[in-house]
Amino acid sequence: MRSNSLLHIVLATLVLPACGSSMDFMDDDASTADAPADGVIDVVDETAPDAGTDVTGDPTGDAVSDGTTVECGNGSVEGDEECDDGNDVSGDGCEADCTWTCTRNWECADEDFCTSDVCDIGSHTCAHETIDCADSDDCTIDGCDPSTGCTHERLPTWYRDEDGDGFGVSTDTRCAATEPEGYTDVDGDCCDTNEDANPDQTGWFSTSHECGSYYTAYDYDCDGTNERRWTVLGRCSHSGGGCVATPGWAGTYAPYCGYTGTWIVTCVMDSGTGTCVPGETVARVQECH
Repeated sequence: MRSNSLLHIVLATLVLPACGSSMDFMDDDASTADAPADGVIDVVDETAPDAGTDVTGDPTGDAVSDGTTVECGNGSVEGDEECDDGNDVSGDGCEADCTWTCTRNWECADEDFCTSDVCDIGSHTCAHETIDCADSDDCTIDGCDPSTGCTHERLPTWYRDEDGDGFGVSTDTRCAATEPEGYTDVDGDCCDTNEDANPDQTGWFSTSHECGSYYTAYDYDCDGTNERRWTVLGRCSHSGGGCVATPGWAGTYAPYCGYTGTWIVTCVMDSGTGTCVPGETVARVQECH
């Protein structure tokens, strides 16, 4: 037990310094009245500026790293401003927030399909040039719809009507907003030198209109064919002890357009043979259209 007591005394001597030694934490002359109650001493940096004061000394300006104040609209490019033209007008190359109005063409898009939107890099302003909608077709009215772009309204087509029958020919046309003299808005005339020849014709003719080939020279209704008026062949037949005539062409075929043939009108009994034969006949010219 005695050895343990000696050990405790030695340890206490090593851990606790003697009073008044150089290891004291406070100067003997220091006043204990200046120490804070919580024992913590605050360190104050007397060179720091007061709260709310800008590093430039201006409590309201926007400061930059070099100590100057940025003011958009003062005519001087400062800080991160792209431009400053001294006004707050936008669209003049420098916006009210001191950024360029444009640097690329797409920034000038105005949703108008009738303009070509271009950014002038030199002035940073947008130009909206009207596009050219003119085509090479003289028969269109060229315009532009802002919502869709170029329009090409077709002008009416007029057909030359030399004979004045109201029908023109498709080989001689003009386009115009109003009807030109000597033209009509309906085509289909097959012989524009003969007013009798047109698509509305219902009459029949025994002479050629002198247009086209032989196969269409009698085509007065302009349907593309020579249509013969009379094609029935005449015949005589017995009936009740007498003879009955079926009026028509004598022979085995109907004459072609403009040709003359014999037309059976009546039939009579041949006294010698007892057969029915043509009685009254007339010469007839085949008509066509």
